[in-house]
Amino acid sequence: MSQDSIQQRNEETLSKALLATLDARDRLERSNRQDDVVLLNAAQFALLFNFDLSCLVSDVREHRASWRAKLYGRALAMLMYECADDLTHVLGKQFQDLIALRYHEHGVSALRSLLAELRPLRQLCEERYGPLRDQVVAHRDHNASTQIALLRRLDIEQAVSTATDFVAWLNRLYEYVTPLLAPVGAGA
Repeated sequence: MSQDSIQQRNEETLSKALLATLDARDRLERSNRQDDVVLLNAAQFALLFNFDLSCLVSDVREHRASWRAKLYGRALAMLMYECADDLTHVLGKQFQDLIALRYHEHGVSALRSLLAELRPLRQLCEERYGPLRDQVVAHRDHNASTQIALLRRLDIEQAVSTATDFVAWLNRLYEYVTPLLAPVGAGA
């Protein structure tokens, strides 16, 4: 099976899962099951970021040898930077308190392990991609040479490797959250 057909199948699978979670979330919200919405939101984040990262990695790989890869690379860098930050909020106090209340020590220790894996990934993204985000992607430095220099230094292979690590972590998060949703009928 070719890399393109694997990517296409992955995109289709993730798209279907995203739409299924949207319907499940709507049912949970209508039933006023807010705790379950918090759990499902974590699964939705994992799926959505996984989809976005996977698509951008595919685009970067397709144009790897050209300057165009820098366009996809900076979008990838921005997404990883933002994803790492957003996940600390999505998996924050409300989520952690809910896990402690419902799933006791086993659920808490597994979550702690996941969060411990996220910390260095978040720090890496902040250090490696923060300047790119701040001066090229989210905001544009008025000195175009600064932007061009940052883009030139963007290591595409390194960004793809980091994104691959991120996707693997998101898959572990999804695998952690999905069984928690099964008893409430909201599994994605």
